[in-house]
Amino acid sequence: MTSHSRYERDLSLPDIEPEWVSGLRKKVGHLRVAKEIFYYRQVDSTNLLARELVQQDTINGTVIISGTQTSGRGRLGREWTSPPGGIWVSLVLYPPHQQTDLSFITISASVAVARTVEKVVGLKAEIKWPNDIISEGSKVCGILCELVSGPSGWAIIVGIGMNLNVESEDLPLTETYPAGSLKVLLGRRISEERFMESFFHDFNECYSDFLKGSQGKTKLLDQWRRYANMLGKKIIVKFGEKQVEGIAKDVDEKGYLVVEGLDGTTTRVMAGDVLRIGIVED
Repeated sequence: MTSHSRYERDLSLPDIEPEWVSGLRKKVGHLRVAKEIFYYRQVDSTNLLARELVQQDTINGTVIISGTQTSGRGRLGREWTSPPGGIWVSLVLYPPHQQTDLSFITISASVAVARTVEKVVGLKAEIKWPNDIISEGSKVCGILCELVSGPSGWAIIVGIGMNLNVESEDLPLTETYPAGSLKVLLGRRISEERFMESFFHDFNECYSDFLKGSQGKTKLLDQWRRYANMLGKKIIVKFGEKQVEGIAKDVDEKGYLVVEGLDGTTTRVMAGDVLRIGIVED
């Protein structure tokens, strides 16, 4: 196992690789998004480690998987609880210079996770713009994409935090959507190897569509709309110091959320938080 000294991990915990990681590596190594997989028992953050690997000029398709994280991060620097039983993973990708589009990478990853939840777990999945996966009214996954400069140019880090087999007592308390675990929702343990194999294949397909340009992005948006849980509904979205209340109409060709305000004006939101989703009253 390659040693990386600048990021924090608990050296008292041996990085004994679970069998499912070894099996996964054999099944997805041919994909452009999973060329090399590193496993660690515990790290501070897989995204932070991915940043270090970018500076070491790691290969396109590097994947970091950790059993737990001590300093997991969500959007806007928020803490992300990462207990045992979850899937904490980051991917390093080097898209062409003109296609370093974080919005569409997030869309690609969201569609791939939603597909996998439905195919492997058999539960209905929804996407809460911009980066959360909801199932049975609970947030089961968060996605954090970051743009980082390295020796080989710009890299995109795709961080996935999935509450796959997390026990109910280990789930954090949240103010908006309650945190959920797919194991708890389904009532039985889910195969990590099968889940991640499906995700990597789905994400490889979505990322390949993204690289095709406008035609591929149109296809991705059509798939994203299938899972979006707020389109056509009344929402409150906060971005920066501003807040808009209106109807979520669509996501445009740049990945921006299009909101029709109560006063009839249209706002396009690049990044923000959907605080509430309701039903449009007649």
